[in-house]
Amino acid sequence: MAIDNIGSDDATKTGSVQTWTRRDGEVLSETYEGPIDAINTLYGSLKNSIYDSLNIRRDGGMGTLELTYSEDSQTPALNDIWELLGREVVKDLRTHQDFNQSADQEDIDKANTAINTGTGGIISTTGWTTAAVTYLAIRLRGTTQYVRSQPILRRSIRTSDRGILDIAWEGVDRAWKLSGESGSPSPPSDLVGNINGMPEADAAKRQWLKKAPQKRQVTRQLYEVSFEWHFARDWSVSLYGGTAGSENY
Repeated sequence: MAIDNIGSDDATKTGSVQTWTRRDGEVLSETYEGPIDAINTLYGSLKNSIYDSLNIRRDGGMGTLELTYSEDSQTPALNDIWELLGREVVKDLRTHQDFNQSADQEDIDKANTAINTGTGGIISTTGWTTAAVTYLAIRLRGTTQYVRSQPILRRSIRTSDRGILDIAWEGVDRAWKLSGESGSPSPPSDLVGNINGMPEADAAKRQWLKKAPQKRQVTRQLYEVSFEWHFARDWSVSLYGGTAGSENY
């Protein structure tokens, strides 16, 4: 994607070269000439952008600016990919939302003791909470765990932008909302619609734990970076900065 007469009108594009090498892939260079003030302004406006290198040559009151950049960095729609994935997580039965309420814990303790001592089939459940009775019945069938489908948001970027590499570790091991904060996931609206259909999802809660990014150098200038955020109904507020709530330590 070329730029024409950016900055002052007197900084004029005078040529371009397209090169392919095995090491760097497709690389483009452009040349701009004009009064040195206009060239300096153009140079300052393009630093830390998509360009891989900027080079100024000064000759009296005139200047020449040479820019180089990777063709891959000009197609962000193809190089920034979001996915909503899933995996199975096996969890202890007692952590299920139907059995982890404080009002049920005393009776569930009794159920566990009865199972462990071999009296689960004969113990009286009179006065127990409904959840504790259900828990005992499930345990008597030999079930100690349950399966939970865990959604995972993954973002994969192919870029030569060093700024993305610099912030890759920002917010790792912290829980995030779907809010667009630095470190939080900001997936396309179609994916957000799918997420909002999940029974436990709430975009206003910190439910997405950012994992360590993966980086891979493709060419001398080009990198691939992937990010993942793992969903949980309630990440610990103390350990991961999750949403503060009843008994969510």
